Amino acid sequence: MELCGEIVQHKSFGRGQIVEFTNNYATVLFENSKEEKKFGYPSAFGAFLELENKSFFKQIEEDKNEIIEKEAEDKKIKQDLANLEITIKSKGIGARRIKNRISKASDCNNIAFKCNYSHESQLIDIWTANEGITKNADGKGKSINLKNVTANSLAVLTTKLPRTKEEDRFIYAVFLIDENYDDDRKEGVKLSANPKYKMQLSFEEAKELKFWNYYFNPKNPEKITLGNGVHKYLTDVQSAQVLKKICEIKKYTLKEEFSNEFLKHYCKIKKLDMDIIPINGALQRIMK
Repeated sequence: MELCGEIVQHKSFGRGQIVEFTNNYATVLFENSKEEKKFGYPSAFGAFLELENKSFFKQIEEDKNEIIEKEAEDKKIKQDLANLEITIKSKGIGARRIKNRISKASDCNNIAFKCNYSHESQLIDIWTANEGITKNADGKGKSINLKNVTANSLAVLTTKLPRTKEEDRFIYAVFLIDENYDDDRKEGVKLSANPKYKMQLSFEEAKELKFWNYYFNPKNPEKITLGNGVHKYLTDVQSAQVLKKICEIKKYTLKEEFSNEFLKHYCKIKKLDMDIIPINGALQRIMK
């Protein structure tokens, strides 16, 4: 979203103009004092700053809600990890090893894409995924800003068969985001796969890898829907769980060795302990 040049009103400093908008900070030059002041985006908008241009309001509210959802997810993850620590301690596994993972488990830098079943083969042919295009009237046609995505994080491609329930959504391919990916990029840049660490599952294999076994909405854990969104963020632990399940699926196949190498490489990058990543752990959404 381009806010440079937009006029704002501040409760104390009066009228001003946004002269710079980078890294989720807006620099405002105020008319009366001729001073520049920085404000965090989107938290300061509505609380301290009011835009004269009303067309941005909807997008700002959506960005605020996204932050609230991520904070709720982080809180839920920490609670789940605390419960997991208690469970593992009761089984005699060292608590220190679990605590070392808590700081990492809330990193939602991995991304799952909602793909159309008819187009899934095209993504595999080129091993890239679009950021997605917003459908909101205020910014329709613009690329969605993937704020949390970083190089070497996991991209998960999901789909479902036509006329099937959302709970049947499955994962049919995964890849590490290329090391050259720039998270401060321009709009429209695609997420390309690491040349080595990418893997496709057959249809029969993919049916064993249900997306909703690993992702849940922290606001509505029992609600199984992606809505109009084209992507969801996954934690490092959730992503490692997906890779660990793939290792199980690929056992006794030609890809068994590579799937284990993929998991090992990912855990090394994310500083996760492979020995304490549960296949059906507390971070997975339990279907009842």
